[in-house]
Amino acid sequence: MAKLVYIVSDRRAGSTLLQNLLDQIPGMVSVGELRMLQGHLKQEGPGESWAWQCSCRQDLISCPVWSKIHDLVDLKNRRTRLDHSLFESHRVNESLQRYALEGQMVAEDSLKILDAVRKITKAQTVVDSSKDPMQAYYLHAQRPESVRLIFLERSIDELAYSKIKHREGRVPGPLRMWAYLNRVGRQNRSIREVVDRVEADHVHRLTYKALAIDPRDELRKILEFLSFDPIPEQLPDSLEPQNDHSIGGTPSRFQSSPVRYDDKSAAYFRKYPPLSYLTKKWQTA
Repeated sequence: MAKLVYIVSDRRAGSTLLQNLLDQIPGMVSVGELRMLQGHLKQEGPGESWAWQCSCRQDLISCPVWSKIHDLVDLKNRRTRLDHSLFESHRVNESLQRYALEGQMVAEDSLKILDAVRKITKAQTVVDSSKDPMQAYYLHAQRPESVRLIFLERSIDELAYSKIKHREGRVPGPLRMWAYLNRVGRQNRSIREVVDRVEADHVHRLTYKALAIDPRDELRKILEFLSFDPIPEQLPDSLEPQNDHSIGGTPSRFQSSPVRYDDKSAAYFRKYPPLSYLTKKWQTA
């Protein structure tokens, strides 16, 4: 059975949804995005909109779970910055060589914390949804016998639409979207390139669309991949923050809500056939 699951994905691909669903399964615990830990402790960087709180609505030092983990491994004094992305999407081979030593150190620091989470929570499996493909690569290299990756993909058009709308608060014209599609396409091609370097049977691949349409079926496939035992008869199909102690993610993790597939981007791309052509090009790149 896998003791650590690392979710690899692009931003806006559904990792918060997936980690929350997994966290609801007895025997599994999600830490959220571990790479955002130091920022939450120092109350700086991403997370200001939720006051850098754990999903239990307390700061990490007051949280009944993270405070125990802090006492066990001293979260504030780490050798490395867990939030330092080792991933340079346009230089995958160069990044793997340049960051080999740092990647090993980040992996070792992360594993110490994740081991402490397992000890405190008595979980069979701990989930880290930090998304960074290089961190996933080095974590797996440290413990290939117990670390497994979940590669969560979302279509390039949906990613570009969601990202740019989230960033700019509106949907742009076709020329701006063309540029954004190329950026997202290159990013995801490089993510796949890193993931493909890990043994195929140590990676479970799924799409955001499949997860949103039938979360219970996709969760069952994940648990079978992980050799998780026992697999509950009833699996979750909605976001539920109760008893959750995750960090990072999106503000949606604080709210209960049903899982729905959002295909609002489809109508937009139907209006611009060249954009649909570009999307298909990157999907097969």
